[in-house]
Amino acid sequence: MISIGNWNIRGLNAPQKQKTIHDWVTKNSLDVAGLIETKVTAQKQDTTERNLCLRHWQFFNNTSSSSHGRIMVGWNSQTVQLTCIHSSPQWMTCNMHILHNPTTTPLKLTIVYGDNTTAGREALWEYIERTSVDHSAIPWLIMGDFNAVLSPDDRQGGRQDWCNHHNAFGNTIQEAELFQTPYTGMRYTWHNGHAAETSILRKLDWVFSNSAFYTSWPTAKTHFYPRYASDHSAAVTTLTNTRLGQPIHGESHPKLRSKVESSSEAVSRSSSSMHKPHLQQGQGSRPPMGGSPASGGAAS
Repeated sequence: MISIGNWNIRGLNAPQKQKTIHDWVTKNSLDVAGLIETKVTAQKQDTTERNLCLRHWQFFNNTSSSSHGRIMVGWNSQTVQLTCIHSSPQWMTCNMHILHNPTTTPLKLTIVYGDNTTAGREALWEYIERTSVDHSAIPWLIMGDFNAVLSPDDRQGGRQDWCNHHNAFGNTIQEAELFQTPYTGMRYTWHNGHAAETSILRKLDWVFSNSAFYTSWPTAKTHFYPRYASDHSAAVTTLTNTRLGQPIHGESHPKLRSKVESSSEAVSRSSSSMHKPHLQQGQGSRPPMGGSPASGGAAS
C-alpha cells in the first residue's frame, strides 16, 4: 500500500508545526507528503527539512517560482522515487515510481495550491486542462488546496451568491475528464475559525484523478481528517495493490458511471437547497459534480 498525504499547514517555520508534520507523516506511514502554504523561504529550506527528522526522506519545493514558500513535496526514498517535471507558484507535478513493485505503472502526481483570486486561478485551470490531454493515457493524481468550490453545496455560511466565475473550476474538471477520489471524513475542509453567525465553512481541498489512474488503482480512497494545527483538514490518499482484472463492484470505478455533469446542471440542482442544513454522511447523496465514484464526509 502507498499512502500520499496533502495538507495546507499554514506555515512550517515554527518548531511545533515541524513536530506536527513529523508526527502526521509517521502516524500515517506516508510515502509522499504535499505540504502547502509552508512559508519556508529558500534560505530556511535545508534547516526545515532537517528539523522534520524524517529518516530517508527527500524534499523539493517551488521557491524558484515563488519566494513565499507555497508548496513543498517530500517522499520516502526507500519506498518511492519522485522527480519534479514542472513547477509553478500554484502547482508542482512529479513523476512517481513505486520502488517495491517495479512492475507497477508509474504515475504523475500534482500538488496544487490555488491562487486566492479568481483571475490568478485561471492559469491553474488552463494547466489542468492542457495537462489532462498530455496525461490521458498516464495515471494522474492531482490533489491539494484549490481555493475553489465546485457547487453551492460545498460551502456553509458567508456569501451565498453564485456568479459565473464560480463555474470555472467545475468546467475545468469536466473538460479534463477528472473524477473525485472516493472519500470519507470531513466534508468541509476549511473553517474561518469563527463561531455562530460569522462561521464560514468551505470544501477547498480536493483529490482528483483520471481514468487511467483508476485502471491501475481502482480501490484508491481518501480520508479528510478533523482540523488541528491549521484551518485546513489534512488528507491521506491510499493506493492499495489490486490485481488488474479483479471484478469491481457497485460504483467504485468511475468508468461505471456517466461522464462528469456540467457545472450549470450541478448548480441548478443544488441551488434549491443552498439554505438547507447539509447532510451528514449516510443521510443523502452529494451533488455528483466532480464525478466521485463514491463520496462521503460529515459536516464539521
